[in-house]
Amino acid sequence: MFTSVAGTATTTTATLTVNAPPSVSVNPSNVTMLAGHVATFSASATGYPAPSVQWQSSTDGGLNFANMPGATGATLNVMTNKDMNGNRYRAVFTNAYGQATSTVATLTVQFAPTVTANPSAFSAVAGAAAKFYAAATGNPAPSVQWQVSTNAGASYTNLVGSTAVPLVITSQASQNGNLYRAVFANNVDSATTTAATLNVAALPTATLDIDHSVTATKYDALTDGLLVLRALFGLTGTGLTTNALGATATRTDPADVKAYIDSNLASFDIDGNGSVDALTDGLLILRYLLGLIDNALVTGAIGPGATRGGAAQVQAYLLLLTP
Repeated sequence: MFTSVAGTATTTTATLTVNAPPSVSVNPSNVTMLAGHVATFSASATGYPAPSVQWQSSTDGGLNFANMPGATGATLNVMTNKDMNGNRYRAVFTNAYGQATSTVATLTVQFAPTVTANPSAFSAVAGAAAKFYAAATGNPAPSVQWQVSTNAGASYTNLVGSTAVPLVITSQASQNGNLYRAVFANNVDSATTTAATLNVAALPTATLDIDHSVTATKYDALTDGLLVLRALFGLTGTGLTTNALGATATRTDPADVKAYIDSNLASFDIDGNGSVDALTDGLLILRYLLGLIDNALVTGAIGPGATRGGAAQVQAYLLLLTP
C-alpha cells in the first residue's frame, strides 16, 4: 500500500508458496488378522505439493520391498491368507521435492491348525515303550492333547498329562488294540489326527538258539539263522541241518529242529504281520545275527501289513529272542 497527501494506492495481492518435501505424519501399525479377512494399514504425510503414495510389500522379512500395483491410497486393504503371515508393508510418499518412507508394519495372520503328520500303528511286546508321533501347523502354534479309545473308536478320552510329541507309553497286554490320536488346537480352531492302533504282543516264548548250543556265543547266523531260513523255505531232514549245526549243538536231529521251529512260529513273526515268511522274517533273523542294524536290517525285508516295520521296533523284538 502506498500513501501520500493525495491519497493511497494498493497493489494486487501476492501469494507466498512454500514448497516442502514429504514428511511422514502417521506410520502404519502392525496388524493381526484371521486368515480370510481383510487387514487394513493406514499412513499419511505432509508436504507441498501434496505427495502421492505408493504402498510396498516384503515377503522376505523386510530385506526387499516391491511396489504393490494399484496400492496408491492412504489406506491399504489386503485380503489375508496363511501364506502372508509375516509379510511387511510400508508407504512411500513422493512429490517434486523429495520422498519419505514410513516405518514398516508387520502382518500376522492367524490360522487354524492343519495336521501334517498322522501317528502310525505301533507294535510292542508287553512292558516295552510304544511311541506315537504327530505334527501340525497353525498360527499361533497349536498345543497338542493326546486321546485314547478303548472301544474301537466309539469314544475318546484325554490322556492326562499327554501334551507333547511324541506320546510315549509303557505298553501293557490290556492296551492291545487301543487307538491313539492327537488333537491340535489354538485360539482359531482345532484339528484331529487319524487314529493309530497299539498292538501289544506277548513276550516271545522261544529264542533263536535253534540248535541249542551250550557255548556263550550260542546265536549264530550260519547255524541258527540258516536253520530258520531253510525251515521257512520248506526244507526238512538232512536238507535242513546239513552244515548248519554248531560245534556244541545239542539239538541236532532234523525232526527235533523242525519241531522246535514249528512250535514257535508265532515267536518268529519278526515284522508282526501275522505270518512267518522266509523272505521277510527269515531274512530279518539272518541279517540280525550277521550284525546288521538300522536300515540295513529292514530294507526290503518287511512284509505287507507289518505292524513292526521300523528298524528300532524290529531290533527291540529280536533282542528279546536273543537273551
